[in-house]
Amino acid sequence: PTAGVLYGKERCDLNPETKALLQELIDVYNTLDKSAVILIEPYSNDTSDKEYNQAIAVERANLVRNWLYYKQIPAKKVKVVCPCKASKIDGNKRRVNVSIAE
Repeated sequence: PTAGVLYGKERCDLNPETKALLQELIDVYNTLDKSAVILIEPYSNDTSDKEYNQAIAVERANLVRNWLYYKQIPAKKVKVVCPCKASKIDGNKRRVNVSIAE
């Protein structure tokens, strides 16, 4: 399962709909084998400065990661993929993909 967390321009927060989507993912995760890991993959966009876009993409990924910790998902079960670069560019899509790897 994968959840795509979309963000508005210059936004870095989790709205109630996003939290509900992430909670659904957690509910699925909790039914799986305990070897499963939650992967967080930030995407930047190409609408302004590259370094800024990468930094905000990482900040968004970390926000999701910290929310998962808050929801009692163990740190060793949450991985941010490519946090140092957030080099994946997807047009104007400001998003973080969250998936479960078994």
